[in-house]
Amino acid sequence: MSPHDVSSFRAVSNTDFCSLKTECHPSSDTRGIHSISPGSRRWAGNSPAISCRHIRPSNKNGSHGLKCLTPGYLQREAQDVPNALDRGGHGPAVSSDGVPDTEPSATPPDCALTRFPPSLPTDHVSRRRLMPRLKSVARAIAYRSGLLGLAHRLRNKDTLTVFMFHRVLPVDSDDYDCAEREYTFTRTGFGQCLDFIRKHYNVIDLDRLKAHTESRSGLPNRAGLITFDDGWRDTALYALPELKKRGLPAVLFLATSVLDAKNDRWWQDALVEIILSPGNLAKVESSLNITISESESRSTRIYRVTACVGGMTVDARQAFLQSWNVHPTTGRQMLSREEVRNLDLIRVAGHGHSHIPLIALPDPLADLQHSRILLQEVGAEASVMSFPHGAVNEAVRVLANRAGFVMCFSSDPVLMDTRVKWVSDIGRIHIPENEWTAGPAGVDTAKLATFLFFRPRAA
Repeated sequence: MSPHDVSSFRAVSNTDFCSLKTECHPSSDTRGIHSISPGSRRWAGNSPAISCRHIRPSNKNGSHGLKCLTPGYLQREAQDVPNALDRGGHGPAVSSDGVPDTEPSATPPDCALTRFPPSLPTDHVSRRRLMPRLKSVARAIAYRSGLLGLAHRLRNKDTLTVFMFHRVLPVDSDDYDCAEREYTFTRTGFGQCLDFIRKHYNVIDLDRLKAHTESRSGLPNRAGLITFDDGWRDTALYALPELKKRGLPAVLFLATSVLDAKNDRWWQDALVEIILSPGNLAKVESSLNITISESESRSTRIYRVTACVGGMTVDARQAFLQSWNVHPTTGRQMLSREEVRNLDLIRVAGHGHSHIPLIALPDPLADLQHSRILLQEVGAEASVMSFPHGAVNEAVRVLANRAGFVMCFSSDPVLMDTRVKWVSDIGRIHIPENEWTAGPAGVDTAKLATFLFFRPRAA
């Protein structure tokens, strides 16, 4: 913390700053665009649009104190961040054509200080500039003093946190330049995130979790499970070496169709590029002769487009995607069978076969059965899966169990109570590398702490 930051915080702490309450309000109930996984929370931007509402000091006489640094205050404040997210997503409100309704802010406007003492600037512009700095200083002090860590140890003693990642790439690579940033970590940032996880959680492997669900053998306090989705090749090239450096196990939820893909670029990644271009969703629907109704959500529309394109023959699908002039890739994007067999610390499990939302498929059971057969062929864990795109209903849960998947993960950003028995809908928290978790120097541990520590428990 710089001397300027310290002096700024001291000046404010001598006033009634600490007696002020804060409150955040999502400006809309929009759902994110999971670029091919809308239900799994991919957005057209990086930070939720939040409107701030003025409220009065916490008491009439403006009493002083350090209320802002108590675990209760920090918990209430930190909960504003995940509460502003839709199922773990991060992005501004989007209009029907996918264009953000608001420009993303350089600093996430977590909360609004609603009143300043006479000794501080009171004009609107000065307050907007000063508030993020004050919050950043308070958050940094709370983390470095150990207060956030203490709150985490007390609050999350009997919980399992499942972390969700997708891609890990070098920041100076061509692949990183073209990747969907919401779901891509730099290799350096991923390493910093793993250091944070290793410090604050007891990381377990999939076998330990299976033993717990089968016989209630018990999990360590503040248990953590690291997971990846889809089957990107960079998981083996860049994520695995970082895991090995720290001796941390992980799970890869593999969409088994990628194993035998003939094209270097995964067709769903190309479709993401097309759909996320402003106005293109409606154009794609028109070209596919898909009829939509005004009441349909964007997620539902993307599910239908994905299922339609996924149902084409390989040659027809490739021709369709190329007609939209998608960017070429520099090499194979997805893992091969041989690479899947040599992932060492990473255990492979299911993520559907086609990676099309199971609720949008005409025969989801066939997709699940195909996935399980291929998982067995490559020596993977064939009784565990996560639902593609996080899209699930009761019928899909029944079919997954019928296909042989006895442990199923969702994409709900919740903590799991380890004192309660569960084998399905195990929540996972997507971690982005953006203004919610990082700063100019990389991952910001204080931001990451407030992002993760105060998530709700599964109902």
